[in-house]
Amino acid sequence: MNRQQRRARPHGTDTAEACNERGISLARVGQLDAAVAALQLATTLRPGYARAHNNLGIVLVQQGRLQEATAAFRAALAYDPTLAEAQNNLGNVLTMQDRLDEAVACFRRAARLKPDYAQAQNNLGIALMELGKLDEAVSAYRQALRLQPGYAEAENNLGIARVYEGRLDDAEAAFERALTNDSNASAYLNLAQIRKFSATDPAITAMEGLLAKSASMPADSRIALHFALAKAYDDCNEPAQAAPHLLQGNAFKRRQLAYDEAATLAAMQRTQGVFDAALMRRLRGRGAASALPVFILGMPRSGSTLVEQILASHRQVCGAGERSDFSRLAASLLPAPCPDGAGSLLPDHLRRLGTRYLAGLPSRPKAALRMTDKMPGNFLTAGLIHLALPDAKIIHTRRDAADTCFSCFTKLFRAGHAYTFDLGELGRYYRAYERLMAHWRSVIPAAALLEIDYEDLVADPKAQIARLLDHCGIGWDDRCLAFDTTQRVVRTASASQVREPIHARSIGRWRRYADLLQPLLGELAEGKNVLF
Repeated sequence: MNRQQRRARPHGTDTAEACNERGISLARVGQLDAAVAALQLATTLRPGYARAHNNLGIVLVQQGRLQEATAAFRAALAYDPTLAEAQNNLGNVLTMQDRLDEAVACFRRAARLKPDYAQAQNNLGIALMELGKLDEAVSAYRQALRLQPGYAEAENNLGIARVYEGRLDDAEAAFERALTNDSNASAYLNLAQIRKFSATDPAITAMEGLLAKSASMPADSRIALHFALAKAYDDCNEPAQAAPHLLQGNAFKRRQLAYDEAATLAAMQRTQGVFDAALMRRLRGRGAASALPVFILGMPRSGSTLVEQILASHRQVCGAGERSDFSRLAASLLPAPCPDGAGSLLPDHLRRLGTRYLAGLPSRPKAALRMTDKMPGNFLTAGLIHLALPDAKIIHTRRDAADTCFSCFTKLFRAGHAYTFDLGELGRYYRAYERLMAHWRSVIPAAALLEIDYEDLVADPKAQIARLLDHCGIGWDDRCLAFDTTQRVVRTASASQVREPIHARSIGRWRRYADLLQPLLGELAEGKNVLF
């Protein structure tokens, strides 16, 4: 019997309450397995002990055991439906599983059970924002702040909502309010995304001071500070000071992630073999007929948000942002997972996938003839998209390889993109992406797939916008040239950049960091005889 099991086992005088307290104490010092054992014992000794079930769920979330945590919170509520904390915690774990409508219902119940529950209101705002219900999210954050003035997390989230809305001055004010106690690393990172720092900005000194005391901070806070300081020093034209923060922030983040590089690259390679020319010819034209969708895809940081903003400025286009619908539906509706199951695809599978995708699109203005879906990762399934929706248009956004990858390396992506936090892995992923896109180019008709280069768009916006609109089958609209004045919600890492007129400042940005980027540049040059 190991030490954790000995700590969790019952003693003659053990009570459920004692086991619950022991579980809480063990969790506080990071002994999660022992904490789970103690809390499970508490629920065995007294099955109806709702708070022990709730505490068990909290520790299971920390271990990433989300389904078990969901069951624990539901058990807590079965025994005590009035336990607002369990409703809030259930909402959080459902949010983590992208079950957002259910999460919203939980947070609303928690708020009704405990009217002064500021945390539930803040979490409600997070779920509503994920659903794209920004006005309701802002109301929830404001209610959280009325209940708890100075609530830094709610101020920070309110700032994020304002960035998405394009209200950057209001966003900056909210982030500043979140920083009144000088300890909200996430707010510093969010502020860095919209502020142009100068060498005398007191925020830089504050962040450095906070980082010096970061040994007692959660890892996520240290990571956020490194990324924020890298952005600040880059703004000040100090790449030598920015580079160590980039390396440390990315290294810390990479250690948190389970990324199977071999499996990821192998799946991309198999996709090319399965979706071959013969399969594409056999199934072409068998999906659901609709010219409504326009898929914008490619690597992150390649200009996809800019292209969507340009198109969404057109009176006949509705910008729907990054949507995970297609990949989610493909996983649930097809007879076997792709790419390996593609050989068993039948026309009926494709029609059903396309029809369900179309049915799930959000409502749009009557004038809108096209709707964009700007999920960059859809490049992985571009062939399947063409088969399921043969009349849909696909736009592949491209940018200089080194600029694209360096830009990825400067961003702390909230979820996904695990390959971006190590320079070697990033370079190898980019090469696999290039190979896959070259394959799609060979099997998807040019009438369906248009490629737009960021550098060409910057050099001659009018000509490239004309190409975009012609590809989408819609006429010219001057508002596309004035895209930076278009008022719409943008929920991507480029939310603030697309509020600016087009510029060339990002072209060749990687060159100032060439020494730092040698592992990446070596991978990008592999087999190409390229000298950077």
